[in-house]
Amino acid sequence: MTHNTESYTGTSSRVPGRLPDEWLNRSVPDTTGLHLLYARDLQISAVDLLVFVHIPKCAGSQFMAAAMVRYRKDPVIRWFPPGTKQYPSYKASGCHPQSTMHCSFSELHTCIQAGSRRTLMREGGRALYVAMMRDPVERTISEFFWGRKNWCPQLPSDSKEYPWPNELCRLANRARNLSKPKDNSFTNQDILDWLESPFNLGHNRQTKHVAAGALAPAMVGGGQCVNMHYTRYHRLWEQRRTPLSKIDTRTDPSSVSAWQIMQQHFLFVGVQSDFYRSVRCLRRLLGISDHMWSFLFSSNKRPGADTHRSNAPRGRIPTHVRKSIAQYNKLDVSLYLKVTKKFNRECPF
Repeated sequence: MTHNTESYTGTSSRVPGRLPDEWLNRSVPDTTGLHLLYARDLQISAVDLLVFVHIPKCAGSQFMAAAMVRYRKDPVIRWFPPGTKQYPSYKASGCHPQSTMHCSFSELHTCIQAGSRRTLMREGGRALYVAMMRDPVERTISEFFWGRKNWCPQLPSDSKEYPWPNELCRLANRARNLSKPKDNSFTNQDILDWLESPFNLGHNRQTKHVAAGALAPAMVGGGQCVNMHYTRYHRLWEQRRTPLSKIDTRTDPSSVSAWQIMQQHFLFVGVQSDFYRSVRCLRRLLGISDHMWSFLFSSNKRPGADTHRSNAPRGRIPTHVRKSIAQYNKLDVSLYLKVTKKFNRECPF
C-alpha cells in the first residue's frame, strides 16, 4: 500500500454505517504465545491485561479516562498503565518504570513479557495493546505549542532529561514575552525553524513510538522511558536519522516495523479526530452496553476529545507551514492514512 504524502496538510474522515462482519472475523494476535483470538469470541477476564500505548499529544489521557469508566465499580479488566489507584496493574505486569505516561511499545512489551513469565502466562492471561493516533500535522502543531508552554519552563539550563533540549525551547519561545505567562505570540518562521532544527528529533513520533527497537533497558529497574528523555531519545534515533529527501515510506525500517506491529499486536487503534467513535468502537469490542456509556455523550459530563490545552491557534497555521510539517513527518502521515482507512472500515457507525 502506498500513499501520496506530498500535498498532505491534515485530514479527518467519517464513514457512517454498521459494525461490519470483517470486524467480527478479524484475528487478534495473542502476545503471550497462546492461540489466536477472534473479536466475536473475545472475553476479557481478570487475568488479562489491556496495555495502553500512550503516544504524546494524541488525547491519550482522555481516551484512557473514557475507556476505564465502565470498570470504576467493578474493575474486571486490568489496564496498564493503571492511571488511577483503582487499577493497581503495575505488580500484575511485573513492570516498574519511573513513569509509564509515554513509554514506547517496545519498552512496554519487553517489560510486560518479562513480568508475564511470573504472572500473566502462569495465570493464562494475555497482553492486548490499545492506542490512539492523531493527524500528524495537528499532533506536531500541538506539540509545538504544548512543549513551549509546559515543557520549557521546567527545563534546567543544562538539562537533557526532558522531551526537548534547550535549543528547541529557545526557538519555540523566540517571539514570546516570557515575563507574561499568557503571552502566546509566535511567527510562522518560529514554527519552521523549530521544525527544521537538527535538535528536533520529534518528527514521526507516532511511528517511532510503535516501531521495534525503541528500548530503554533501565525501564524495568525504575528508569525513565526514552520518549520523555531527550538524551536517550537522541542516542537512539540520531543514528537512524534518514535525510528527508531519501525517506521512502514503503521501505523505511521504522515505517514497515510500526505497521507490522500494529497489525500483529494491537487489539485496537483509535483516531483522535473521531474521538467518540473510537470510544464507541472499543466499547463494542469489549462488550460494554450502551447505557454504561450514555453519560459520555451528555454535553456537560463527557471527557474532552481534544488533547491537553496547548493554546494552539486554530486555523492560523498557513498551508505552506502545514505542508512542511507533513514533509518532515512522512512516516507518520503514511502510517496514519493506513490506520484511518482500517478504522473507517472497521468502525463505520
